[in-house]
Amino acid sequence: MRSRLQLLVAITLLAAAVSPGLGAEPAPEGRLRTAGRHFVTPDGSRFAWRGLTSFRLLEMVAHGRAVEAEALLDWAAGHGVTLVRVLAMADTLFKLSPDEGRAALPRLLKLAADRGVYVEVVALADTVKAPVDLREQVKAVGAICAGQDNCLLEIANEPWHPSQQPGLGAPTTLASLRALVPRAVPVSLGSPSDDASDEYALGDYLTPHLQRSDDQGGWGHVLRMKVAER
Repeated sequence: MRSRLQLLVAITLLAAAVSPGLGAEPAPEGRLRTAGRHFVTPDGSRFAWRGLTSFRLLEMVAHGRAVEAEALLDWAAGHGVTLVRVLAMADTLFKLSPDEGRAALPRLLKLAADRGVYVEVVALADTVKAPVDLREQVKAVGAICAGQDNCLLEIANEPWHPSQQPGLGAPTTLASLRALVPRAVPVSLGSPSDDASDEYALGDYLTPHLQRSDDQGGWGHVLRMKVAER
């Protein structure tokens, strides 16, 4: 198993954390890959991960609200956001079947690519409530991502969470699902239950959800983010 220190820690930032002063900075073209603790572009340049979680973005495209999705992407690109994180299926926050998500994904990837924005697609969410074949979903989403250079894949949002099918959070299960995705696609197994855990280190990178502690005078979560970036 690779050392956790050799894996990229991908920090997903809230929109409010992105300064409007950054201006529009289109992401470099080409498939990203990991190099040590960083993402790099095909020419070896370090990629600036400034991510925005917008779980509903794909649902907007799937359900006839592409204009709203385009407006959000325009805003993101204009404010220095280089990547958006979306759900490929959902049942709790909103309704998006796996089939609907997969059908709309190519269009969303194209809309984002036109604006120089990468997309991290979370393949599995709410798998207890939503009927889904885990292997079929991951394989299908992985194949779509392989066809568009601006796509990265996270196997599951919090695989260990009660909203997910029992057993999904096992590292061996997640690793077997990762094997269904073409190697060219950067893959995270998901966010572990502890932001200091390396149990999902078999992926290409980690996506920990940092604890939102108010220690250190209310700045504990910010300090943990800065430590993770080193």
